[in-house]
Amino acid sequence: MIKNAWSTSPKQILNLGCGNGILGEFLLKLFPPASGLFLDFSDPMLEAAIEKVSRFPNITAAKADFASPQWLDAARPHAPFDIVMSGFAIHHQPDERKRDLYAEVFDLFAPGGIFLNLEHVAYATEAGQELFDDFFIDHLHDFHRISNAGANRDAIAGNYYKRPDK
Repeated sequence: MIKNAWSTSPKQILNLGCGNGILGEFLLKLFPPASGLFLDFSDPMLEAAIEKVSRFPNITAAKADFASPQWLDAARPHAPFDIVMSGFAIHHQPDERKRDLYAEVFDLFAPGGIFLNLEHVAYATEAGQELFDDFFIDHLHDFHRISNAGANRDAIAGNYYKRPDK
């Protein structure tokens, strides 16, 4: 587990475009004392996220669409954030909006905050790629342990690195 490599004890987590909440749930499992804000523009996705994370204390869910800067109205009262997480959501935006959104996210960070953006992108550094790979493999391992308690992280990592689309 690499959690201490990128954040030691976050107090506030933002799951931007949270979908069903699976990524935010993963972070809350790693950091149980943290508070979480889950934002999405979809009512059904917010409902699914709330159901998934309702067992955690200090969770807030709000409807907000980051396609425009108005999403900040829902986020700012909860800032600053130690971790901002987004998964397979931002790539839907036009490039100009992505640039503006990244700047908006940056302005919400606590000192030392980190943006974990799970997307279909090529990383500029090997360290960035390794961080993503470790995080994703940890998540796959957790997922597979639901149906197979003996799931082996090393075997899952091997399959991940050897997959045809890698």
